[in-house]
Amino acid sequence: MKRCAQLCTINVLAQVRVLSPEFPLSKVADEDESQEYLDAVEKVEPEVEDLARRIVDNLNIDISSPDDNA
Repeated sequence: MKRCAQLCTINVLAQVRVLSPEFPLSKVADEDESQEYLDAVEKVEPEVEDLARRIVDNLNIDISSPDDNA
């Protein structure tokens, strides 16, 4: 599972690098939890969640959850 998360993260960082070459990728690893940062994250979450859902839907991957096997 950790390798899967790493591959997803690599893909996202590669996309960020292509779309915004000037963005310092090291900033992604910063643990900035200021209220301003947390508010900004909360503001974009609906848009990001919708985009993530659309991307995953396009991947056409069928992974059953543990509850599906019960």
